[in-house]
Amino acid sequence: MGGSFFNSFDGSIDLLDDLDDHYTARTHKKERNRLVKRLQGICAEFSVRVTILGGDVHLAALGRFYSKPKHHIPVENDYRYMVNVVSSAIVNKPPPAAVANLLSRRNKIHHLDHDTDETLFKLFDKDPGSSTKTANHNQVTMPSRNFAIITENSPNNTHNGDAHPGTLLSPRLAPPEYPAPPGSSAGRSHRSQLSHQGSHVTSSSGSSVLPGNKDSRLPIHAGEMNAGTKHKAASPAEHGRAHDGGIDVCICVEIDESDPEGRTEGYGLTIPALDYKKPKPPSVAPSRSAAGSRTESSVSGH
Repeated sequence: MGGSFFNSFDGSIDLLDDLDDHYTARTHKKERNRLVKRLQGICAEFSVRVTILGGDVHLAALGRFYSKPKHHIPVENDYRYMVNVVSSAIVNKPPPAAVANLLSRRNKIHHLDHDTDETLFKLFDKDPGSSTKTANHNQVTMPSRNFAIITENSPNNTHNGDAHPGTLLSPRLAPPEYPAPPGSSAGRSHRSQLSHQGSHVTSSSGSSVLPGNKDSRLPIHAGEMNAGTKHKAASPAEHGRAHDGGIDVCICVEIDESDPEGRTEGYGLTIPALDYKKPKPPSVAPSRSAAGSRTESSVSGH
């Protein structure tokens, strides 16, 4: 769109520079795709789920890779299913809502290759608190300061009193409920678009799948159902308390930048553990050849 368009909103935020730096920029796309395919190879070879934690785009979002629906692979068995948690700029001013809304319009289903699709997930079922930070159509980009909590689901997890899970939080930062005033459009909900989430079936392996969902920006497995403020991963009492070995992700979004209490509202989902026992497909890059050259990154496995 041009540098003048983005930077005219706020001269202190060099958004164009961030857009050039991000991994889907044209200059990095080939390298980025090779990395994703190499990670797919690691997932298939060792039956380990990989989750990517990234940021520096001044807003919150959640993207994911997954096998194309034509393959009919439950996510629990899909080595291509890989979530990218975007949580960034906790001390930087977020972009204006107009920029976030514009980016959300670009949220199409992209094709990494013949077998893998990618898209941003519609995580934000409402704006935080009673605010109106985004347009009604925008459920994928949240222009607010934020941080993420990523916790393995384990019966060994314990909570200290009524504090939100995680050592970085105090009870006052637990995501609160802010009901909208009667007749007000503030705090509007997009749940009407998610009404189909209540129907799912169980496969022969015991995995929950959502059949007939042609829009992969909506939930495609049980852990994504009711994602957002009502998901168990967003609840201080339930976050990380399951016994399935997956992980709970909660992106905590600032409600009001002028509030000295720094209160947040949580948006959650669960990423299931991977159970893949088939031979590694020849379409993914070999992982063993890269074993001696691995470098530190913002990728965490579970």
